[in-house]
Parts: sequence; C-alpha cells; structure tokens
Amino acid sequence: MAAADGTGAPPRAPALVARAALGRRARLTRGRVVGLALATAMGLAPWTWFAVRDRHPYFDAIAAILPWAVPAAVVFMLYSAALLRSWRCALGWTLSCLLFSSAAVGGPARAQGTGPVDGGVRIAATNVLGNEIDLERYLAELADAGADIVAVSETGGAVNQALRAVYPYARSAADRQPAPGVGGRDVAIYSTFPITSLDPTGARRFPGENVRVEHPDGPFILSVQHPRRPGFDMVTGLQTYLDHDRVVRDLRAWIDDQDLPVILAGDLNSPDRSAAYRTLANGRLDAMREQDAKPTSRRTSWLRALDLRIDHIIVPADWCSDDPIRLELTGSDHWGVVATVGRCAEG
Repeated sequence: MAAADGTGAPPRAPALVARAALGRRARLTRGRVVGLALATAMGLAPWTWFAVRDRHPYFDAIAAILPWAVPAAVVFMLYSAALLRSWRCALGWTLSCLLFSSAAVGGPARAQGTGPVDGGVRIAATNVLGNEIDLERYLAELADAGADIVAVSETGGAVNQALRAVYPYARSAADRQPAPGVGGRDVAIYSTFPITSLDPTGARRFPGENVRVEHPDGPFILSVQHPRRPGFDMVTGLQTYLDHDRVVRDLRAWIDDQDLPVILAGDLNSPDRSAAYRTLANGRLDAMREQDAKPTSRRTSWLRALDLRIDHIIVPADWCSDDPIRLELTGSDHWGVVATVGRCAEG
C-alpha cells in the first residue's frame, strides 16, 4: 500500500521493526556462539593427544613424529584463521600448539633434579653400530667419562676384544640362544665389578642380557636390552608396535618382580614421548633427567630433526643420579649416555 503522499511504501510498524532487530541479534548471537565453540575446539584439539596416546601401541608412531606434526598443525590453523579473517584465532591457535609442543615433546626430557648420589656406580649405555665406531676415540671417551660398567648394543668383534682388555668382567648375550623373535644378540656388558648371568643356561626371554652386579655398596641387577625397532609390519620395521609393546610390558613386569634394585640401560628403541617409554619409566627414575636430557638418535638428518631420545638409563625411584652426559661415539648413529646412579646421599 502506498503512502498518503504517494512517495513510496508505508513506514513499517514499530513492532515489526523491533521483531526484525531481535531476529538479527539472535542470528548474530548464534553465529558468535558457534564460532566461539569451533575456535575453542580447534584450540583444544592438540591437547586431546594426552587422552588417547596410551590407548593403542600404534599411537607411538605419531609420538615419534610430533616435532613435525606440530608445525603442520600450526600452518593448518593459520590457514583456517586467514579464511575466517580472525587474527585472534590465529594467535590463540598458534599459542595453543606451541604450548602443546612444549608439554608433549619437551616435557619428557625436562630436568627433574634428584640430588647427589651416595657412592654409586657410573653406567655408560652405548650403541656402537658394530665395528663402524672409531674404536680409539670410543675407548678414550669411556675413560674420560669414568665408566665403571659399559652396556653395549650392536657390538662387534673388534669392540668386544678391546673392551675385554679394559674391563675384567664381561657377559655377552651372543653366548646363548635367544627365544624366537626376541633378538638382542648384539648386546654385551663390561664391568669393573663381578657379574653373573641371571639365566646362565636357558634361552633368553628378553632382547638383551640380565646380570647380577656385586657392587661394594650392595648387589643390584643390570638389565641391558636392545628391542628391535618397531614399525607397522615386518617390512617397515623390525617388529610391529604390538610386539614391541608386549616386549616392554613383559620386561617391566619382570623388573617389578625382582628383589634386588634393577638398572635398565641400553638402546631401548622407545622415544621418551612414547607409551613404551612410559611403561618402562613410570614410577622409576630416568637418570639422564638430572638435567635436561638430549636426543640420542642421529642416523639421518630427518631423524635428528625428530629429537628422538631412545637410549636410556632407568633406575629405581628411590635412587638418585649425578653428572649425566652424552658421548659422541664417532662412527655410530647414536650418542651414548652416561650417568652415576645409586642410593641418594643423606641431607
């Protein structure tokens, strides 16, 4: 209906105008609520990792590549924020990813000081890559580090011969036949203290060697293990993640059953952000975390970029650790780890 002066449409009734304004505000409010919910969900999405990471062994594959996954997530979130034209989302999502990276990647290596050791024993865990190691420098590094006991993975004939000339007591997993699929025949232990095998005649249950060490402060068990590198099948890895999970769970159960204190050392092929590592270390002390622990795998440049810490020295929770260091191990694709461990000094 035209206005009385014939100039156009009649003015809308005030009630209709108010209703239309309320409708617009309601739609804007719903849009803001949905947008806020989506923004919050994306910001919190990385943190769901802590809820799911122990649900299945295959999540350890994701744990290994987290240093790459986090930057990829940041790029995706920045792209999404650009589409939404929201710098607040970009800032919030990026900050969330960076905080998550600090907790998930850096957290398991962060220092947890324990205090001084009362006496103790100096343990070195070294993967020497067979006879590829620079033997002269290797022996010099061990001497400089003051290692009382050397746990060797991927040992070779020349390494064995050289270490037997330095350390009076030795034990090699190659001396006995492992159970099928166990592996670890390349593990050896060299000690300044007397050692005896805990299973001198039977087939080895685990991928390494377990010995009793007669130390002046009291006997303890040293378990030197080298599980096969996990993968999705026997083509992509040397054992599946399921098999790796079974091995570490059996090993932890065995450790918990022992009457003597147990030191677990070696190339465990379990990154410190993996469920396998948590199975072995939870409720115990990671000796390298007396200070911020550093990566130990350096096979290729892309592996170095993943900051994988797979060589460990893990001791009872009521022990302490002193002076943890890395060894260069020229010629190997690992850094070695060394620490003094033992009962905590009083006071």
